[in-house]
Amino acid sequence: MAAQPQTTAEEDPETITGHEMTRAEAREFFDGQARAWLGMSGEEFMRAWDAGEFDAPPERTEVTNVALLLPLVR
Repeated sequence: MAAQPQTTAEEDPETITGHEMTRAEAREFFDGQARAWLGMSGEEFMRAWDAGEFDAPPERTEVTNVALLLPLVR
């Protein structure tokens, strides 16, 4: 995955530049987050999510953290 620019609180917001992810970078990022939070691939997460296999309460933030990233890959 491409390195993201590091910023600090002291930097002037007007001088901070960003990087728009490519589709491949977004998929790689999503996959990495699904693996880190849930121990499954991004594809596995999407299949389980679409099948309604997550009966997790809203307090289970690891599922929510990955679900919030779905727009990056859809």
